[in-house]
Amino acid sequence: CNSALLGNFITTKKTYMRQIFTLLLCCIIFKANAATTITAGTLSSAHWTLTGSPYKITGHIIVANNDSLVIDPGVVVEFQGRYKLFCNGKIIANGTPSQHILFTVPVANQSIGWLGIRYDNTPTTNGASSFMYCTIEYGNADVSGDNSGGGMYFNNFSKCTISNSVIRNCHANVGGAVSCNSSSPTFLQDTFYNNSSNVGGNCLDLLYSSSVIDSCMFTGKGVYCMYSSIKVTNCYFNKCTNQGGVASFSSPGSGYVEIAHNVFDSCTQQNGGGGGGVLLSNAQGKIEHNIFKKCVAISSGGGAISCWTQTSSSNSSNVLISNNLIYGNKSLMINGTGTTFGGGAISLSNCSGKVINNTIANNTADTAGGGIVCIGGSSPSFHNNIIYYNTTKAGVENIFILDNASDPNFYNNDIQGGYAGINTNGTPLISANVNNIDSLPNFTNPSAGNYTLNTGSPCIDKGDITAIASKIPSKDLGGAVRVMGGKIDMGCYESLGSIPCDSPTNLRVNPITSTTAVVSWDTTTTAIGYEYYILTHPSTTPGTAV
Repeated sequence: CNSALLGNFITTKKTYMRQIFTLLLCCIIFKANAATTITAGTLSSAHWTLTGSPYKITGHIIVANNDSLVIDPGVVVEFQGRYKLFCNGKIIANGTPSQHILFTVPVANQSIGWLGIRYDNTPTTNGASSFMYCTIEYGNADVSGDNSGGGMYFNNFSKCTISNSVIRNCHANVGGAVSCNSSSPTFLQDTFYNNSSNVGGNCLDLLYSSSVIDSCMFTGKGVYCMYSSIKVTNCYFNKCTNQGGVASFSSPGSGYVEIAHNVFDSCTQQNGGGGGGVLLSNAQGKIEHNIFKKCVAISSGGGAISCWTQTSSSNSSNVLISNNLIYGNKSLMINGTGTTFGGGAISLSNCSGKVINNTIANNTADTAGGGIVCIGGSSPSFHNNIIYYNTTKAGVENIFILDNASDPNFYNNDIQGGYAGINTNGTPLISANVNNIDSLPNFTNPSAGNYTLNTGSPCIDKGDITAIASKIPSKDLGGAVRVMGGKIDMGCYESLGSIPCDSPTNLRVNPITSTTAVVSWDTTTTAIGYEYYILTHPSTTPGTAV
């Protein structure tokens, strides 16, 4: 049976330099006390090695157009004041797992910091920059002219990959760690923590960007984007405050955000937009295969997810929330007073997309809709969801529909209290009510966060893919095949049940070398996959399943 819950997540010489003297700029290099001092100016074909480390920077330095700076593993680059490394060419700073490249300041200057690594209209004729296994710390960009991106800043330049790196203890007016304007660098397996900004309180700020953010960890602050089409996958968001995990703001007809295979843990939206985990404001998007737990929206709706669009926005129906586990989230009032839109798990305002195969359980709201709230003409379609054990202060309340203009449709859902139990705020509900049930879902161990289905659950094989086949992913949240024999379960996990284990026939082994071989067999029509074993020693004892 399928028991995967949180898998698939993150985990993150001697110096040779020429002295260049010109009438305009000069860059003087000299060594003292086993260190190399770099004064203000333009570098030329620079190569910083471990032998010359640490490199003490005493002024603004520039990598010229069509030139490069190469930094070797283990090098320490120490900025002695509020200076910046401006790249008009290319930087290759590739460390190793055991020898990070460190960009930092002296201990005495940590409160002052430095101005970070900056790409501002860097010509795209330059090759791609790379920062791998780097640590960037104590960047502080909040001065006139350099007030965005404490650690790194990109403006109209996208040819850069930051991977396996750490950006920490950085601050800026906008984008505490990194700020991107019309730029789309790639972030892979990076760790962000203890970063802050004056505006929005975010770590990574993206404007008109299409960045890929994969397998990263964000602690304390998350991702904020405007008018952007970004992809956030396999990331872990832990205790991200202010704007929560991911907040996307856009205008009608633009901006598409794909958020998949992430964990949002204890994130809080404090700025009124809702969505402690994810906020889509006038943004189109797909939120799929994520886990939302213990997220909070303060003085707003949607502890885990909030989607709202302007009246008649073309983005209103282009939101898909699919195959997510959403539990233990809250929508709270400020200091216990005032009102909120509610929706301990999800708040939808003028949003009429599709909500498919989610498990939404044990969420709470101070006011309305412990699980879900629909307001402002929201008429989404709910398919194959389990919506159970959600409460408000008044008691069990899974779904709240505020106004007559909101008229969501329900197909093949397990709803506590059933269709008739939906709180319509006194307005008639005339939407579709097709094959919905009200039965205890029989989760495996919800107190431990295990919301897979026990054998005999009434939700097994009770979903339906009619009219939504193109929206169904091939795998469920735990990686099991989603549709088997034309049948699908309710909720985010597919129960494998007692599927017969037929053996393949006509097994063939074709040796290639003394240590490799190609193994093939005739397929079995009833099989949904195969499990094979490697023998660690020629014997009759099986090895480990792979």
